[in-house]
Amino acid sequence: MKKGGRTYYTLLGWKGQSNSETQKVIEVLSFRGDKPRFGAPVFDGGKLKPQRRIFAFAYQSTMMLHYEAEQQRIVLDHLAAARADMEGKPAFMGPDMSFDAFVWNKGEWTYQRDIDLRDPKRDGRPFNAPPKEPRK
Repeated sequence: MKKGGRTYYTLLGWKGQSNSETQKVIEVLSFRGDKPRFGAPVFDGGKLKPQRRIFAFAYQSTMMLHYEAEQQRIVLDHLAAARADMEGKPAFMGPDMSFDAFVWNKGEWTYQRDIDLRDPKRDGRPFNAPPKEPRK
């Protein structure tokens, strides 16, 4: 992505943190001359913009994190605690079947909560399975 004449590369990654939690990371890479620089203030967040985004969750869970080129957005599972008293403890966090996104807008990744991931090309008709072949 480009911002202010600079090119930023957004990297999506995985990090095995410990035996109770794992992490997914959105990292930003840019170059100053021929030297790589990691992290950049291209995420929305007020005056102190985060340099990268890290999502920690239970090691036995999986978290979707991928880039959709057509809509210039990073789509991810929304993470929630298994119980209210476990909120903020990564070892007890996991996907809650809703989805969030970071959309590239005016030179920064803007967070959007509860996005709709249904196929926009779908015509709205319900799925009808093909007829079963008769048994012989």
